[in-house]
Amino acid sequence: MKVILVSLVRGLQLDVFHQGKLVNLFNCCITSCYCFIRSIFHEVKRYEQEKHISNKSTYWLIFELIWRDFFRYLCAKYGNNIFFEGGAIGKSVTWKQDKDLVERWKLGFTGIPLVDANMRELLRTGEIQSSAIANPC
Repeated sequence: MKVILVSLVRGLQLDVFHQGKLVNLFNCCITSCYCFIRSIFHEVKRYEQEKHISNKSTYWLIFELIWRDFFRYLCAKYGNNIFFEGGAIGKSVTWKQDKDLVERWKLGFTGIPLVDANMRELLRTGEIQSSAIANPC
């Protein structure tokens, strides 16, 4: 397990665009109980000290591991409630039924530049960057 973990962490010299694939490899190891998030964190920190380098890849790897833990604990605490209307805290929300507004949102014409840029990218490419997913919401 230590050899696998060290070789994955050594791969952090990849640029940030390859980072997502690296996190997926770690997720497989974590889910299969081959390693623990704490072990990955300490190995990344050891790597940064040993190489005297802290880069986008090491930053985003640790960031993604923290988010992974956050959502695991959120799901553990609130269970399936997170998937229902009202979410984790059961807050009642009154929904608007404005079909024109929804259509403008889907086409990227809300008048909010950040939201519009993300929605147009999604419309044009069929994809959206993981860091931008929350923007249009």
